[in-house]
Amino acid sequence: MTAHSDTTTTSIITRFEAFVALEQEWTELFEAADDPLPILRHLSLRLAWRLAERRWESPLIVVVRRNGRLVMAGAFAFGIDRFKPSIHFLKGGLPTQNELLWSDAARASDDAVALLGALRARLKLPRILRKDYVLEGSPFVAATRRLALPQRLWSTRANYFVSTDAFADNATYLTELGRKLKSDHLRRLRRLQDAGSFEFRREQGEAARPALGWLLDTKRQWLVRKNTLAPWLKRRRVDGFLDALLFAPDAPPWSLWTIYLDGRLLAAQLSFEERNSWHFQMVGHDPEAKQFAPGRTVVLLAIEQAFAAGVHRVWMGPTGAEWKEPLVNGSQVLLGMRVRLK
Repeated sequence: MTAHSDTTTTSIITRFEAFVALEQEWTELFEAADDPLPILRHLSLRLAWRLAERRWESPLIVVVRRNGRLVMAGAFAFGIDRFKPSIHFLKGGLPTQNELLWSDAARASDDAVALLGALRARLKLPRILRKDYVLEGSPFVAATRRLALPQRLWSTRANYFVSTDAFADNATYLTELGRKLKSDHLRRLRRLQDAGSFEFRREQGEAARPALGWLLDTKRQWLVRKNTLAPWLKRRRVDGFLDALLFAPDAPPWSLWTIYLDGRLLAAQLSFEERNSWHFQMVGHDPEAKQFAPGRTVVLLAIEQAFAAGVHRVWMGPTGAEWKEPLVNGSQVLLGMRVRLK
């Protein structure tokens, strides 16, 4: 063992050009990570950096090296929240959980302590980490507790997923959902097929632009009907972010799963596809087509494709518990935290 002779160093990147220069090392760390969040790709964070600057926020990247090799990194941004200096994870405005990027599970908690120590030393004023959702088992959470940082837990959520390894195939998965749910799904699917020219598509690249725009507008219309607040969507910041991310030459793997009836778009579901995991980002449906349950149908058809592709885990996200719970076989706890870093 060489643990006692290892040299751990931390540094902070505050210049965009310096972060761009880190791309190769960052990508190597991302590839070595176990099931990393898509938002932690270098391209995603470059775009999020520029978006943060336009909001008069100051991004910074904290990196931890062991014997010169990058082993952990955290992307943050300074800003003002309710007229008080604050800090939040850098992620481009997407409604996703927050996490550090790391690869060494055995040393992750120690590395996170070093990372937070460097971040706190950088702060010149008292700073509160905004209300961000972090996985309960995250090394970030472990580090805040080891450092005894004042924190307030304001909410918990379940981050739902389907572990496909628990089922022999998609047919088995549907059977184990329960007879009533399976029958209803197949009935709605037959109803769609009988109603006209039915298409289930996997749209990627430039051809997906119209359906993506429809999905974002449909989500906004849903906010109005439900009188629900979602600043990330209402302010349209996410439109430009997704446009730059999904249609870039080096875009991350993604698909837009869609359902059409006689050429009319009824439902769309955006997924990021990372190695053996698919991350469902958002789903929208035409409320006038509720007799087909198009939102649930497009999700279940996308899960069927995940089985066919040999994907091990489909992440469904933390919201929409009333319809997601019957479709999943697992969940993780996300903590909504406010942490006083200094």
